[in-house]
Amino acid sequence: MLCAHPVSFGVADAPYYRLSAPLSPGRGLAEHPCVEIGPEEDNGLEVTAIQLTPWTLYFDGSSTAESAGAGIIIESPSGIRTEMSFQLDFECTNNQAEYEALIIGLEILADLRVSTVMIIGDSQLVLRQICGEYKCTSLALSPYFAMAVQLLDEFDDVSVQHIPR
Repeated sequence: MLCAHPVSFGVADAPYYRLSAPLSPGRGLAEHPCVEIGPEEDNGLEVTAIQLTPWTLYFDGSSTAESAGAGIIIESPSGIRTEMSFQLDFECTNNQAEYEALIIGLEILADLRVSTVMIIGDSQLVLRQICGEYKCTSLALSPYFAMAVQLLDEFDDVSVQHIPR
C-alpha cells in the first residue's frame, strides 16, 4: 500500500506547464452575471485577468515484483485534503502505476464537476506526455495516455507541475 507524503514547493527550478482548453460557446466570463471585465474607474486599476483557485491533484504510483499501488491527494480550493491509496491487483510497470493514479484522481475530480485543476506529480514521463512534450510510443502506455487525455478534456483549465523525487 502507498503512503501519501506532504509535498514541498520550495524547489526553485521545478518546471511548470499549463494547458488551457478554449472557452466553449456560451461559457465566456462576459456572460457571467457577477463578473465585470474592463477598466475600473474608481481606483484607476484595470482588470486584465480573472483566475479561479484550482483544485489540486497530487498523484503517485509504484510497482514492485510483489505488488503495485496508486496514491492520490485531492486538495479543494479551501485547503481540505483527501488522501486515498489503491492496491493494484494486476502486474504493471511503474509508469502504468503512475498513469493509474493520475486517471483515478482525474475521474474523481470529473465526477465532482471540477473545472480548474492543478496536477502535481513526480513522473516526468507521464506529465510530459500529457503536455505533448513527449510522444507516447509505448503500446503498454497508449491506452493509459488516451484515457488521461480524454479525461483532461473534461476540464476547462488544467495546470501541470513536475516535482523531483
